[in-house]
Amino acid sequence: DYGRSIAIREALREQLGAQFSPAMAGSLASAYLNRGVVLLSQGGAATALEAYGRAIAIWEALREQLGAQFSPAMADNLAGAYGNRGNVLLDKGDATAALVDYGRAIAIREALREQLGAQFSPDSADKLAAAYFNRGNVFSDQGDATAALEDYERAIAIWEALREQLGAQFSPDMAHYLATVYSSRGDVLSGQGDAAPSLEDYGRAIAVWNEAENRMRDNFPPDWRRRRDALMQKLNAIAQ
Repeated sequence: DYGRSIAIREALREQLGAQFSPAMAGSLASAYLNRGVVLLSQGGAATALEAYGRAIAIWEALREQLGAQFSPAMADNLAGAYGNRGNVLLDKGDATAALVDYGRAIAIREALREQLGAQFSPDSADKLAAAYFNRGNVFSDQGDATAALEDYERAIAIWEALREQLGAQFSPDMAHYLATVYSSRGDVLSGQGDAAPSLEDYGRAIAVWNEAENRMRDNFPPDWRRRRDALMQKLNAIAQ
């Protein structure tokens, strides 16, 4: 169905030329993005990359064409496409290209955060934190501890602000990622020989997972429990 939608709108784009409206173009880009998500879920990384690339090209052309009229929704979708493509590129082993796409996603959402102020949604903030976290992981894997720590700090600041803002509405997934970034930052600090701050971060990660388990009870995922318990063992071993 996404393919049929794309075929119809691509035919319209060819037929209408300059009369092909920004709304039509945005819908075409969204169809490419959605098809890319499905293709990736079926293991089609190469075709997903192609679909993401087409979506990005359309939204970037719209951004240039519309200028200040390029809507926050379009900007958010463009950032999402860059983030999705970055994830696929990283999985395929192209860390350099992934870093570029994560940087573009971050720049777009940071500009949105400045533009929208209090209207910047929790969902967009969550995605911005995830982009910082993902980029931090790449920096960490490349041995750039300074850049990794900077990105982890930004991700933590956003998720902690969301936790305070949302209260009980702070989702279990957000809590899991907050715990994970604390754990990741602790690993980097530990690798630098900063034992005390790494222990603090491990403790924070465990506390966040414990809070999530108290809320979720029997629905607390086994994988999260294994990661929390492994970190507790690591923390105890370091403390001894």
